[in-house]
Amino acid sequence: MEIDKRMIFYQGKHVLLKVLQENDIANSGWVGWFNDEKITSNTQHHYYPNTFENQRNFLKSLESKSKIQLGIVSRNNLSEICGVISLSNINSINGTAEIGHILDSKLTKSNPGVIIESWMLMIKHGFNEL
Repeated sequence: MEIDKRMIFYQGKHVLLKVLQENDIANSGWVGWFNDEKITSNTQHHYYPNTFENQRNFLKSLESKSKIQLGIVSRNNLSEICGVISLSNINSINGTAEIGHILDSKLTKSNPGVIIESWMLMIKHGFNEL
């Protein structure tokens, strides 16, 4: 089943960035990415085990104005997210934010432009909209 087009926040040549929903937790490898040592190497995400409930609580916390997290959907596979990308610690007074991503490389091997374009879209959003 393809993703709900009403949830698309940005569109690029290689990716769609979509608003994350609870069904993304169940329909993708999202929960497992944060339990995978290889995927989370060099991040702070592998400190504690991740669960479906943790991700549900995380989604609820995104209503804050200090973080934007979107699902990455490769145009090669429009049925599930292949990663997540975020702008966090958004400080509109100082004009700063941190950017980061988690990507399931098994789902994106055939399209290396996925992460580059995802970063470009988020940086554009940070500079032009925020």
